[in-house]
Amino acid sequence: MRFRNVNRTLIADDEEAEKRVSELKEGEVISFSEVNKNPGTVNMLKTWRGWMKETATAMNHYGCSMPMYIDSKGLPHGKRPYNEGDAHEQFTSLYLGVDENGKRKSWVMSKNGDEIQASIGDRLWAMDRHLEWCTERAIKLTIPKKSEYMKLKQEANA
Repeated sequence: MRFRNVNRTLIADDEEAEKRVSELKEGEVISFSEVNKNPGTVNMLKTWRGWMKETATAMNHYGCSMPMYIDSKGLPHGKRPYNEGDAHEQFTSLYLGVDENGKRKSWVMSKNGDEIQASIGDRLWAMDRHLEWCTERAIKLTIPKKSEYMKLKQEANA
């Protein structure tokens, strides 16, 4: 059976999968795992990183800052500007989530070590949520016309 993950919604890719889903009773749980996850391209990652830079610039303008360090008691000391790395960590954790051990999914392009690689569906979902978040706060984001993000949005809307 094959399914596609489109904006965190599973869509049956073949008749066997569609038949199996239609036979499910309300409340019945099935388990599955993604195979050959496509993490997207470097183009999508560059768009995300660009958005994090634009977000950090806007947040600094609004007066956001980060502590220089946090002591052993958990108290913040000093201030430094909020940067694109801070935005990347914050919004990746928020949108892609973390596992039961607090380890977040990652934007890495090739799996190395014990990182949890986000699928292209996860990444698209995160980018959609961030675009909404920024729109609500009047933060301008650059969306390249010929980008993987726009291509996926057009496919989803077709």
